[in-house]
Amino acid sequence: MRLYKSDEIKKADNTYTNNDFVKLINLITRAGESVCEYIPENATEILLVCGTGNNGADCLAAAYYLSRLGYLTKVWIITKSYEYSDVILHFVEQLHNIGVNVNVLSTESNNSFN
Repeated sequence: MRLYKSDEIKKADNTYTNNDFVKLINLITRAGESVCEYIPENATEILLVCGTGNNGADCLAAAYYLSRLGYLTKVWIITKSYEYSDVILHFVEQLHNIGVNVNVLSTESNNSFN
């Protein structure tokens, strides 16, 4: 199995998405869905701790998908500020739409996503 450097992965992501928001959302959604392959069969409750970059978006997409599959998901975003990308905001909105609360832990935090 070949391991890729982060700059190679970023280049491949950028080549695929070509700054297209819908393609980026689709790519992140697939990454989030793939997490389910690694959830133990007897799991019922899952804590997801996410950052605010694209890996954080993958985490939020996983939370969305796991919630839709019936897992009780608890989601925390760890950040230094309240500046979020459109991708992060997209997945937070998706989670709110299905009743999943997204908590925030920050140096500026009130522990709730607003």
